[in-house]
Amino acid sequence: MFSGNLMAGPTEQDSLRAVLRDYLAERAPVTAALTDPGRTRAFAAAFEPAGLLVPAELGGAGGSATDAVAVAAESGRALLGGEIIAQLLATTAVVAAPPGEERDDALTALASGAATATTPVWTTPRCPQVSETVLGAFPVSHVVGFDCSSGDLRLVWAEIGPDSVEVLGGMDPTRPLGRISPDVLSAGAELARGDEAEAALSRYVAFGRAAIAAEQVAGARHCVELTVEYAGQRTQFGVAIATFQAVKHTCATMHIDTTEAEALVALATAAAGEPGPHAARLAAQAKALASEAFVSVARSAIEIHGGIGFAWEHPVQLFYKRALVTAVYFGRPDDLYASVLTSSNATESGIAAN
Repeated sequence: MFSGNLMAGPTEQDSLRAVLRDYLAERAPVTAALTDPGRTRAFAAAFEPAGLLVPAELGGAGGSATDAVAVAAESGRALLGGEIIAQLLATTAVVAAPPGEERDDALTALASGAATATTPVWTTPRCPQVSETVLGAFPVSHVVGFDCSSGDLRLVWAEIGPDSVEVLGGMDPTRPLGRISPDVLSAGAELARGDEAEAALSRYVAFGRAAIAAEQVAGARHCVELTVEYAGQRTQFGVAIATFQAVKHTCATMHIDTTEAEALVALATAAAGEPGPHAARLAAQAKALASEAFVSVARSAIEIHGGIGFAWEHPVQLFYKRALVTAVYFGRPDDLYASVLTSSNATESGIAAN
């Protein structure tokens, strides 16, 4: 079990988030989410998220899972595209593979930028062993995925060309998904098989849930800030709408829902780098609560903004779409709660039996 002190002063991750937020506010403001398609690529070039988790001896930064979650959170707050979270997830999966030449070569290529990778997402609590749907439809050279076409589960590092990725439409225009050809994974280099691949999949899913949850609460918090600012400026009957009781109560509820989710995500983030069922359960719980909070808060933000909240140019409607889409990544809330309950019951039964 993790031993972090959540009541301590500013952490390295807080400092990292502050640097990222300042950079994004100046060079990639959320208002440019639809008009500046190069903002995500520029951020990736400046901060190299693909190398963050790569060990220093392989050319990476040797960062921690909590560092990676901090990057994911700020990219979500700024509505960056899928490339950032995909790079973090790809490195997470490869790092989880047992040491070997193929693994080290893949990590070195990711850290140096010689390779860019995309990764799979699932919409069920029990992730299927093969997924053709990948995060991001950006140009990539490789895909990190899980394949069981040969019988045993395998963690695969596979080359991929532009003709092998189909760009999918979707509700979130800032983060399109892609679909890879079924034969891509079966032809890839094997990084892990059997139990080792299962362990890598477990670490991948747990980190994915924690990272997406961090994105979600960061987006929800941004919605709260935008809404409070707007309510203080927008007037009706000669007074700011922030003085209306209904608006006050709605903003207070948005803040409370976000704060509750932030607290649970902080716990999941503190445990993100740890193997085992405890971290996995925390990640699932955080993802479920963050999904519910983000959807609710973004919907309320649109309601208070009124007609402008539905305008294509306004970021609030983009946050709402991001909330709806990410709510299904790595399991919907109801399914995740059910899986956590099942896992907890199994653990208690095992303890009682012993």
